[in-house]
Amino acid sequence: MRLNESVSGFVGTRFQCTLVCTCFVTGDDRELRVKNNLKYLEWFGVVTAIAYSLFVASNTGLEFLGFVLLCVSAIAIGAWAYLDGHRGIFVLQIFYAVAGLIGMVRWF
Repeated sequence: MRLNESVSGFVGTRFQCTLVCTCFVTGDDRELRVKNNLKYLEWFGVVTAIAYSLFVASNTGLEFLGFVLLCVSAIAIGAWAYLDGHRGIFVLQIFYAVAGLIGMVRWF
């Protein structure tokens, strides 16, 4: 089984580690690229969430942009969570996206 096939469901940490290690042995870079792309989604979502919280907390008129960033962050982290098998985080991001939409509608 390849790493990108195991991403669609939860697989034990030990099994995923074995897959990553065998990737180095076989020289197949596809699994590494998939894992790296997931990291980009994760960290893009984190950075936009930080910006969102600073914009809303600053109370300087950037609240609408903050709610837009909340939606962007929720989509990025939600995609990462779904693809990497973190179902609880995925469900949480659905609620964050809805909260962002409500914030945009009520603020505008």
